[in-house]
Amino acid sequence: MAAPKVKVIYNDGREVVVKVTPRAQFRTEERFGGMSTQVVRRASLYASWCSMNQAGMEKDDFETWLEKIDDVEDYPTRTAPCRECDKVGGCAFDDDGLPLWHYPPEDLNDEPEGPTTPAPSPAGS
Repeated sequence: MAAPKVKVIYNDGREVVVKVTPRAQFRTEERFGGMSTQVVRRASLYASWCSMNQAGMEKDDFETWLEKIDDVEDYPTRTAPCRECDKVGGCAFDDDGLPLWHYPPEDLNDEPEGPTTPAPSPAGS
């Protein structure tokens, strides 16, 4: 299962996309005694901050960070068709937009352990 991503929107207008790491999720579960519906918003905020803090992207403590942000939103998954295979959703891309792998059509809702079908090489490589 891939780690979810969130978009942190700061008071000054900056927006930062961060992956909520498994370690941050674990620390959040430890802090809040699980992920119950009573603490889901606080836990989501904490997991976002924790991931940024662990990555060195946020030096402030959690309470100070809360004063600096307007919102944290789930970062949407790809909804446009993949330019390599024309499927919606399922394909993974690197930071430069190059395809890493493509899902077989029956697995569009599952996360692969690794590449399932190698992506075609970009033109000119």
